Order: sequence, then C-alpha cells, then structure tokens
Amino acid sequence: MSDHDDKAGAPGAEKKAAKPVRTANPCGCGAYHDGDPCEAGMIADPSVQSEETAIVNGIANSMLVGLFPEPLSRRRFLEAVGASTAAAAIGTFLPLDSLTAMAMEKPKPEKSEINVGFLPLTCATPLIMGKELNIFEKWGLKANMVKTPGIAVIRDKLINGELDISEQVMNAPISVTMGLGSVADQTAVLAT
Repeated sequence: MSDHDDKAGAPGAEKKAAKPVRTANPCGCGAYHDGDPCEAGMIADPSVQSEETAIVNGIANSMLVGLFPEPLSRRRFLEAVGASTAAAAIGTFLPLDSLTAMAMEKPKPEKSEINVGFLPLTCATPLIMGKELNIFEKWGLKANMVKTPGIAVIRDKLINGELDISEQVMNAPISVTMGLGSVADQTAVLAT
C-alpha cells in the first residue's frame, strides 16, 4: 500500500473538487462559462472558423442581438426555431448577402505610403511594433516612421502635411483644433 492510499482512506480526508479548466477559446458569445451552458443565444461559435465564415456568422449574430437584445429571449428564439431557420428568417427582411459582401471587401487605402510621427516613448510601441511586424504592409501601406523630439514638432509637422498620422498625447489634437499655439486646424482622434 502506498502513502497516497493511506492518506486517502484516513478519516477526515476530503477529496478536493477539481477546478474547471478554462479553455483557450471562449464561448461564441465572447465569455468563458467554465463548463456551464451558454445562455447568450448566438447562431454559431466564431472561435474556430475561416475568416469568411466568421464574418457571415458575425453579421447574423449582430442582427440577432439587435432584434433580441436580451440573451434569454435570443436563446428561447433559437431553441424554438433553430439556428438555420433563424438565419433564414433574418435574411428575408435584412440584406445579409449585401452586408456580407460589403464586410468581405478589403479596403484600399487612400495613400500607399504614409509618414508616421512618434515620440520615442513607450506609448509609441504599437506603432513601432506594427512596422516591425509588417502590419502596415498587410493593409497595403508603406509606413515611414518619423521620430520627433516633442509634441509641438508633431503638431507643426501634422499641420504642414509632413506627417500623415502620429502618436500623441490627447492635449495636442485639442489644442490644434482650438488654435492654441498654432493655426486652428480640425484634427481627428482615431484612438485613445
């Protein structure tokens, strides 16, 4: 008899319940349920599909969520009619084929070469890594990285057209739009 057997049979020894292991992929609703069934009511699990199938199912799921915002009502609808019938029913009054075709189109950039301004700080890491990992090229852009010494220089280069985009702190586009320290120029903030 091993030591393990002795301890397992001892009075007062309790068996520990195994914790559920979280899988690498979440449920189709985007959450982890630790083995419990999903109540979100989605048409298909987008985690293991081709890009095209994921787009088609994503559009159908978006329409389903728009029609039935409450997860329980979505789940009941899907249980009553089935996923295929639900997709066909949604497709009768919404142009799913047209929406799918639009979503499948690869956008063509306005320019093929852009100048990207950045400050040599850690907040520029996404831009620098995007260049190193060829993410710009994946979308048809040749990115020229332009290291700049300060926010005012980035502001001036953007206004003069020397830079197409840049990483900058939030007060820079606000001050440019208001005309503080420079000529007023409408500036768009794409991400924060």
